[in-house]
Amino acid sequence: MDRDSLITFITATIASGDAQTSPLGYDVEAIADELLDQMHGGDLSTVDTTAIWAAVNRHHRPS
Repeated sequence: MDRDSLITFITATIASGDAQTSPLGYDVEAIADELLDQMHGGDLSTVDTTAIWAAVNRHHRPS
């Protein structure tokens, strides 16, 4: 998955959460970079779901 596709996926994933959260409150590019590092050139399926949400939570921008 390339970086742009990953950013699109992350944005959609955040927006589809239970609270219909806006992705504007997150540094989506930083999340994508972190996940790309964890993927080691592989597929997103190689990254544990818990690690994905941990990355999302780490890059939340307080309002």
